[in-house]
Amino acid sequence: MRFVELDDLGDERGSVYSLPAEALDMLSGVRNVHLTTLRPGHVRGNHVHSRQREVILIMGPGAWEFHYVPEAGGPAEMKAFSGAVTVAVEVEPEVAHAIKNVGDRDITILSCTNLAYDPAAPDVTKHILA
Repeated sequence: MRFVELDDLGDERGSVYSLPAEALDMLSGVRNVHLTTLRPGHVRGNHVHSRQREVILIMGPGAWEFHYVPEAGGPAEMKAFSGAVTVAVEVEPEVAHAIKNVGDRDITILSCTNLAYDPAAPDVTKHILA
């Protein structure tokens, strides 16, 4: 697991964030991208992938938690974030993960994976963390 707080490269028009080169290298090519929002009090994730790598870009403002199990069979861990912070999280296969919005505003989530989404074999197993 690697958490990288990103600098805002924007200007008066608005914010701009770029994924770190290391995160893109970890994916070895992006095959799926999806953009979601997460409302206060809700959770996204609560799953584990057996094959795919994922880089998740999480953008406040607000307060949110990233719950994860870095090793199969190990204890769950959590990192908390708040304010106008944007974080890239690198998730390797077999790492259960979930994002919980504990603030009072929506947060935005952009997920990039190295495998194309296949609804017939989604590579997602439920793992409740939050």
